[in-house]
Amino acid sequence: MDNTDTNINHLESGLKRWIIEAAFAIMVISAICTTTSILNWMRAEQPLVNALLQTLGMVVIYWAYLRGMKKLSRPLTTLWWLAITLNLLGFLCSAFPAVDSVFGLPVALALQPVYLPLGTGLLMLYRGRLMHTGIWMIVRILVVSYMPIFYDVLQPHFPLLLLDVITVGVELIYAWVLRRALV
Repeated sequence: MDNTDTNINHLESGLKRWIIEAAFAIMVISAICTTTSILNWMRAEQPLVNALLQTLGMVVIYWAYLRGMKKLSRPLTTLWWLAITLNLLGFLCSAFPAVDSVFGLPVALALQPVYLPLGTGLLMLYRGRLMHTGIWMIVRILVVSYMPIFYDVLQPHFPLLLLDVITVGVELIYAWVLRRALV
């Protein structure tokens, strides 16, 4: 693999720019809705809207990455398909509490074995914006997975506001990094 195939700063997905920008905007709204008070309200009062916000933007962006990377020598196609599938299963779990009670934990546990190798693959195989995507994919899954645990363990010494700021910040950076390689 030569340097021209590893230094990737732009993926040509074939999707119209407005679709990518709309997906990015949905990811930004989703990031804002990860603040604890908004998330708790949305889960209780608007689970379908919450599920759409959490899923739609990310699935469209991941689909764009899948399409854009198909011309590369190592497109990581299987991992992208798994990430898309897990996001769609996550939609079902978030939208329907009966589904969540049965499949929510297995879907949540399956995220790390997909996101960590996908992020690591992007980090190890590519340079440029694809490498940055890999770094932030790893950071995001670790923050989303472990920050709530740290909060629960350190609750008296770890303010909820700090949890929300870190989570929203990582989600916003992740959305921006994903977008940058596509536009």
